[in-house]
Amino acid sequence: KSEKRYFTLHASMHRKEGRHVALYKAIDAQKVYDEEALRLMFRQKGYGEQISEAKHYLQRLIMKVLRGYHSDISQNAQVKDLLREVEILRIRGLYELSEKTLARAAEIAETNNFYHYMMEVNYWRRDLLMAQQGKGTSREMFEKEHEKFYLDKKWLLREMNAVNTCSYAFDILKIVPPVTTPEAADALT
Repeated sequence: KSEKRYFTLHASMHRKEGRHVALYKAIDAQKVYDEEALRLMFRQKGYGEQISEAKHYLQRLIMKVLRGYHSDISQNAQVKDLLREVEILRIRGLYELSEKTLARAAEIAETNNFYHYMMEVNYWRRDLLMAQQGKGTSREMFEKEHEKFYLDKKWLLREMNAVNTCSYAFDILKIVPPVTTPEAADALT
């Protein structure tokens, strides 16, 4: 219920999404989904025949709103959102703010051993350094930082490989039934 209310409030604030809110409310009011009734309602309200396009847009709108609603659902979601913010800030040339946001993402990723995000953090650190090359950064410092990116990436790849190997072994143990009798053990040898 609170998700529905959040969506309706969010979508209602934007006039251009009026027909999509009407479609959402019409679908929500149906006990059993009825495409023909929706087409009729769409035509009667003067929205034309483009219901499939409206449904597609509505789905994208719902997911966009739910991403905002559930942005604090997990540490994983928080890191994703922070990394998206880093990219937006980087594109806008707000390097200092981007670095601060990246530091928050890095802290969560490192605390939770999110190696795939740590790899992305490493990418953005390098990207930000490259974007600011020559702006108060000495060549010596630049080379030192660049070497650190390389070593961090190498370490992360080793860690990810180790986790992958352990996950594979664990999955195999879950798939193969345990040996419970001496006859079964003999059959394996």
